[in-house]
Amino acid sequence: MCRTWTYLLSVVGVLVTPGVYPVVAMKVSAPRDMQVVNGTEVQLKCSFMSTQPLSENTLSVSWTFRPYGQTTEETVCYYLKEPFLPPSGRFKDHVRWSGDVLQNDASITLQDVQFSFNGTFSCQVRNPPDVHGFASETVLQVVQSVKLSEIRILAATVGGAIVVVFIILVIFIIVRYCQHRRGTTDVVQHDTEWKHSSVWASEEEGTLKLPEKILDTDSLSREESEAESLKELDDEMEEDV
Repeated sequence: MCRTWTYLLSVVGVLVTPGVYPVVAMKVSAPRDMQVVNGTEVQLKCSFMSTQPLSENTLSVSWTFRPYGQTTEETVCYYLKEPFLPPSGRFKDHVRWSGDVLQNDASITLQDVQFSFNGTFSCQVRNPPDVHGFASETVLQVVQSVKLSEIRILAATVGGAIVVVFIILVIFIIVRYCQHRRGTTDVVQHDTEWKHSSVWASEEEGTLKLPEKILDTDSLSREESEAESLKELDDEMEEDV
């Protein structure tokens, strides 16, 4: 309310002052809502447009804060030629100037954000004689953790499903490989046993046939001896005659 009355009085003063003409109001822009995780940092963006040439010596920026459910405001940062940061209070050592007024940038950065920073931040820029215009407000919400969006949840679900399918496929390949290797081992073992049984059968057959060969040899030797004996007897008889 006080800000509205100040604005109206300024407009009336400009209109009634001799030799002064009304000017176009300063336009200030900032995000309406922002969300930040407790303990991190966030940049509160604020940009502006002025009908007058920008002068670093006269242009000023005012940042104020209004906690949730309260009407009183406290200064967060004031800029005129250089930034003036709060020496005490909740924002001490938590604010850093990150703007460039010659580039229409009046942003600040909050460091190590606390839950007490929940509320409304206002950015107001003045560039004399262009000093009229409303401040731009950003409602900051400090949370414990960021909620996953539906796209992230879907991506996590699909990724998990792919991992599960991959694990199942790897297990299937390992089982098939083990089965194939076991089957090959059984075939080789069976073939080896079959060869061993064949060798033993051959040896047994050779053992059984060996006596027959020996008997044949003995019979032939006996016949040859008898033939030689008969031949010697015939020779003796011829000599006697």
